[in-house]
Amino acid sequence: MKLGSWTIMLLIVNTALTVSLGLYALITVRRELLFAALGFLGFGLVLLLVWRVAASSARCSLCMGPILLNRRCARSRHAQRLSGSYRLQVARDIILTNSFRCPYCGESTLCKPRLSTRPGDPTQRGG
Repeated sequence: MKLGSWTIMLLIVNTALTVSLGLYALITVRRELLFAALGFLGFGLVLLLVWRVAASSARCSLCMGPILLNRRCARSRHAQRLSGSYRLQVARDIILTNSFRCPYCGESTLCKPRLSTRPGDPTQRGG
């Protein structure tokens, strides 16, 4: 969940930086800045792929809905937005508070790894 949250935040910063640097490079006709903007664009594509993979595994423990992807169904009446986006609100909450409110079921959840129920698992506690 944290990886998906950090990558969505980096994607937003990278997109703003790429667009502003590209426009500045076109206005001032500086070729090296245009190449830098293309480099940021390539980095943004890599970030997009990482985000899609990380976000597909981040799910609410109650409703099993993808919290960082759009499920195209009704949102909870308790779901909040940050700059018009439910995903940004969830990502911000995961990064800052290590918990989130699911935009689909409205349940508040802590971000913690699940304990394995398999016998003999070295990560199992109390055994």
